[in-house]
Amino acid sequence: MSVAASRMAVVVAAQPPSQGQNNPAGLGAGAGAGTGNSAPTPTAVANATEIPYVGGSASSTPTTCGTGSSSPAVSLIRVHREILTPDTAEDDFGYRLGRRFAVYQVTVENLSPDFQYMLQDVSIDFSPYLSPAGTPGSYRFSASGQDLTLLRGVPEKGQDYDPRNRYLHIFQGIGSVAAGISGLTSFSDVMGSAVAQFNGPFINAYTNMLPDHTATQLNRLSDSAFITNTIINKKSSKAIAMFIPLDEVMNRGDQKQYLRDPFEYAGLTGGVNMLYTADVCVDGTFIQTAIPAPALSTATVPKGSKPDTTVTMTLTGTDIAQGDTQVVLGGTKSFVFGTVTTSDGKTASAMVHLPADYVPGTTTATLRSSSNPTLTSSTPVMITEQQ
Repeated sequence: MSVAASRMAVVVAAQPPSQGQNNPAGLGAGAGAGTGNSAPTPTAVANATEIPYVGGSASSTPTTCGTGSSSPAVSLIRVHREILTPDTAEDDFGYRLGRRFAVYQVTVENLSPDFQYMLQDVSIDFSPYLSPAGTPGSYRFSASGQDLTLLRGVPEKGQDYDPRNRYLHIFQGIGSVAAGISGLTSFSDVMGSAVAQFNGPFINAYTNMLPDHTATQLNRLSDSAFITNTIINKKSSKAIAMFIPLDEVMNRGDQKQYLRDPFEYAGLTGGVNMLYTADVCVDGTFIQTAIPAPALSTATVPKGSKPDTTVTMTLTGTDIAQGDTQVVLGGTKSFVFGTVTTSDGKTASAMVHLPADYVPGTTTATLRSSSNPTLTSSTPVMITEQQ
């Protein structure tokens, strides 16, 4: 692939900050931010006035992640995000990830009709809330989401140590020990059958009532978690899950409050509102996929085809692209005589106009790319007629 544009950052602000440097109704300003501030009054929110901002996000909302709007990515990349509550994140990705991470669903749209977008990093900037001055674009409190390869270790360990699985292992251990010593007791006739019931129906009932979803949760994590250098195709979008460790942005007391009442931290008008006021910063590069040169194996036309007529030519080879690969016929002069109209990459057809000096078994055909005419099939192939 060839780089088509320099690296740039495109961002989206969670909510237009107001009153103060970058804080809705002055929330959370100062070092005491994130420790249970009271909710703003309706009057304070209604009277809040917006301040000028540097830069602009792709969704036309104010941002603190950029310092200018001249980048072409501002009009080509759009970013949207949603905060998953702890209960939803726990259902989707497991107990440990749901309770130890703040999870954002981030959707990145690539509106470019010409280039793919290589997503190199997504970070959550908490500066609008945590910075004492709420300085736009300071990045003082910015955290990149964890990559999939690191995240997978969390639910994998949870498969052994989450509450449900821990109790299952305890029951299985008790059953194994009890089965080994049941014959040594004076009531072995009773204990043996009791242990058999414990190891069989009881543990089966436990696993049926509380099934282990680790495998499906790991699959979902693999499908949605951020991976560096993710490619977003032209005119397409991709949703990813971003995981920010709660230990990085909240103390233990705030974490307990967040897990108990997430609205205070993630709600649209929650009292602390830290997670909602954070900005999502997207960093990436526009790229263009390198087009391989087409290769031609055979070129056939209907039997009895006459010179200076239009016929359907059947082509076989590799990397034959519909709408891009052109057919060049040899003769006295070489001209483009048709463009591939249907192709699966290996077999194609094209409407071509045979030259006036066309001779079956003598006139040759080659292929070339219309977007990059230097890409051609290496060896001309003689045109044959179908038998």
